[in-house]
Amino acid sequence: MLHFFQLFLVGLIFQLTQAQYYHLNKNKMNYNDAVKYCNSKEIRLVKITDSQTNAAVFELASKNGMGTYWMNGNDIAIEGTWVDTENKPLVYKNWYKGEPNNWGGDQNCLVAAYHPNDMWFDIGCDTLNSVICYNANGKKISCKD
Repeated sequence: MLHFFQLFLVGLIFQLTQAQYYHLNKNKMNYNDAVKYCNSKEIRLVKITDSQTNAAVFELASKNGMGTYWMNGNDIAIEGTWVDTENKPLVYKNWYKGEPNNWGGDQNCLVAAYHPNDMWFDIGCDTLNSVICYNANGKKISCKD
């Protein structure tokens, strides 16, 4: 029982600490505007690098009622080659079964969805979604706009 409680506390502390480095905006915008929005605050569109971060971001989004939200990833330059806004390959992926599928030939941007839980989809870059930004420099930022 003590071990479970210790794991619970470690997870809770991780989530509370991580929340201080994210900025959420429920206002819907397209992918390019989301990138510009985060950059204007001197932070970046959230980039997921491992399953623990994916789970933490998903929990933060779901607790704040964000159904879908943009993440830092696209295959605009080369179909099927997913990179971030700095043109670096995505090292971690959490695609929903059958994704990315480029349905209709114009799904080049990365979005995460509340349902099914924390899975990723490719979607048209002009689609309107909420935004989650992240400060990778370690400076704490406000959680919401």
